[in-house]
Amino acid sequence: ILWLCCIIFLIIGINQKNFFKIGGEAFFRKSKVTGLISEFSGKIEKTENPTLLNLGFGYGNAIFTYCNIKPNVTYFITTNMPHGLYPVVRNEQTMYIENKETEFIILTNVSQNYEYFRDLPALQQNYQLIDTYIDEDQYSNDKFYTYYLYQRKR
Repeated sequence: ILWLCCIIFLIIGINQKNFFKIGGEAFFRKSKVTGLISEFSGKIEKTENPTLLNLGFGYGNAIFTYCNIKPNVTYFITTNMPHGLYPVVRNEQTMYIENKETEFIILTNVSQNYEYFRDLPALQQNYQLIDTYIDEDQYSNDKFYTYYLYQRKR
């Protein structure tokens, strides 16, 4: 009887989550992610041997794989640990920006260190904003997720 209950609950769960359905609303949400990746990667791929620093945590990480980017710095993505608990990540990323170690930077308005990096003088001096992507399917604290793509100034 225990096995029968487990199988019934599994079938109900799969049905409720539309686990095996590809189209519909779930596909539309995935296409928004594809929009972000294709929009940003279209600009990144124009550069020979691009380098990337993702200061957010999320969809921007997929661009590494999509553009076949091998990270050139240790902390190429932001962890989900706060700065106070593990300060080395943000400190190193700040140094990367100051030293212009990556060609591109992705910053997300919902990342833990958004305000810090947005206001960082080295980001404004060494990089220029070249694209913005607003994901209207994701929001937090009454704001849509917004992704910013920066490129190193020449």
